Amino acid sequence: MNKHQNRFKSSENFMLSEHQCQGERYGTCKCGGAVKMDERLATIEQKIRDRVGKPLTKTSGYRCWEHNASIKGASPISQHVAGTASDISVEGTGLTVDQLAEIAKECGAVRIGKYPNNGFVHTSCEEQIKVNGDVAADTWTIL
Repeated sequence: MNKHQNRFKSSENFMLSEHQCQGERYGTCKCGGAVKMDERLATIEQKIRDRVGKPLTKTSGYRCWEHNASIKGASPISQHVAGTASDISVEGTGLTVDQLAEIAKECGAVRIGKYPNNGFVHTSCEEQIKVNGDVAADTWTIL
């Protein structure tokens, strides 16, 4: 991938490159750092960043299908593939995963996954999704 690719701001504090697929880095795909990001997600992330006053660490943004399939436990209908979800954490604030999840909800995240053992929160701007015909939970915790 060209080091200058996707090097423009998606919001005040974020570069589009922060949301691109990281699979090539891990050897799980050959998409070249493809990126897809819903502008609603960019707005939510910026609101969270403004609220906590510290940079967010994005552990996962967009995932191409190949990279998503390589991740243990990732849903085949992952919102990451649609560019509507990010996994985030914040260092140096003392915030717990529960507190960050609540802030994400207040900032407009529609679906939130809490991963306290891994120290991150899944945030999504996507409305309800269906899994096997059933509407998936809006909030969940995975230990």
